[in-house]
Amino acid sequence: MEEAIQEFLQELEEDGIQYAHFFSHPAHPGYYGVLIRERTPEYIRYWLPHGPLREYSLAFSLPVDDADFLEYMTEQYTDQKEVKVLQYLFRIDQVTNPERWIDGLKTWKQERIRQERASKLEQYPWEVTPQRNSL
Repeated sequence: MEEAIQEFLQELEEDGIQYAHFFSHPAHPGYYGVLIRERTPEYIRYWLPHGPLREYSLAFSLPVDDADFLEYMTEQYTDQKEVKVLQYLFRIDQVTNPERWIDGLKTWKQERIRQERASKLEQYPWEVTPQRNSL
């Protein structure tokens, strides 16, 4: 039986897409844990009762192609609880349109790049020399 489950899970395991899997826990309503893996939502649903997150429920999964998604969520949702395995549970009041986080991630990342560039420019030892008229 166990071998059959393992084979079944291997078939569902990967589809080449990285997902942010959001988990809820009955003891923490309104809070969600995030696990980013290249595992299909179907795989997670079957794995969940047998893995270290068996007390959690898979709320939803969102395809993400950026490894910084978890850092983005950490900055956006500062009301957090530390937990084992998932690291943090984020307080998320409205989960009606999680796809909006993908657009938010792009904007957040562009702003981070802009800030890093501005910081580097501020550190550069600029020298201003007066221009001469060549007339």
